[in-house]
Amino acid sequence: MFEGDRFSPTERVMSVKAAALSGGLTIFAWGIIAIVNAVTGDWGLDTQGLSLERFPTDWLDLGAWCQIALTGITGALFGITYRYVVRGDSNSHLGEGAFLAFALTRSFGSIETIVGLYQTSTSTLALATLEELGQPIALYALLVCVVIALENLMLFAIARTGLILALRRNWITPFPNS
Repeated sequence: MFEGDRFSPTERVMSVKAAALSGGLTIFAWGIIAIVNAVTGDWGLDTQGLSLERFPTDWLDLGAWCQIALTGITGALFGITYRYVVRGDSNSHLGEGAFLAFALTRSFGSIETIVGLYQTSTSTLALATLEELGQPIALYALLVCVVIALENLMLFAIARTGLILALRRNWITPFPNS
């Protein structure tokens, strides 16, 4: 270890535990969301299969497996960050800020992808077709964005709840204050 290194082996183990718990919980939440999307037919929204969570259709469905892996990795990073941010502090805004930052960042990435694909696909449509579609396009796009944001808030809310429970029961200790 480096001189003055605050990351003792115990602290590293606690961070790995926080990462494993949070990563597992986000994958669990992802599964719940995917089941709801399957039952509701993705809420009737056409997001070109990229944002709303979905189960793999077969073992070679690389897109869905990437979604699951990236969700777990993002959840693990959230767990490490959350443990570091909350420390022994009683300021609830720190935890809420980390939670919202992760959820909104993941949401904005998905929304940006959909908007980019939508712009690419509509640029080939005739102007008459776009005029026929009219105002509901904006409302539809807003609805897609809201659903994506709610899904991501749910992912990290479940992970945060698990982390709070683990911290309260001392299964994971908060990062020590400096």
